[in-house]
Amino acid sequence: MADDTKAAYTAIRDKYANRIEAIMIAIADALHTEGYTVKRPSELTGEQYVWNLHVKTKSEDLPYSTAPFYTFADVRFEINESEIYNHDPGDVAFRIAMYGMGGEVVVNFMPYDCTEDYWVPVDDTEAVERRFCLIEGLEPVDFVERIREGLSDLLERGMKESLLRAKAP
Repeated sequence: MADDTKAAYTAIRDKYANRIEAIMIAIADALHTEGYTVKRPSELTGEQYVWNLHVKTKSEDLPYSTAPFYTFADVRFEINESEIYNHDPGDVAFRIAMYGMGGEVVVNFMPYDCTEDYWVPVDDTEAVERRFCLIEGLEPVDFVERIREGLSDLLERGMKESLLRAKAP
């Protein structure tokens, strides 16, 4: 990746970091209000800029320290760099996704997903701002409803798989 392109991604991270953290805190607070155990969001380091919050399903009989892996998920806000996704260099996109513990994407919020319009040029500050605002403009409840459904699905599938393994010879 060219140095100027990486610098543009870093500038986007720097510009939107506080707003992303505010979105993630609002989602965490909404999930906590509904009874989920949520760890506060943190920024992860790696190939891309990612903010993560760790969520445990609502299972009163499963304490956090001893709960099986399928009762947890990660909700992430990602600044996607096009080069990582084999797209034209110098484009960016935003997404919020929920991952099961095995890395499976369970919930996705991606404006213009699966279209050429998903990506915007990193050097078009107005387009980047408009794209970010599509996610920022949603209410936490919009995310929480889909996350709740995803967590229920993960828990149900995990319990079924666990029972099948227990019955296997």
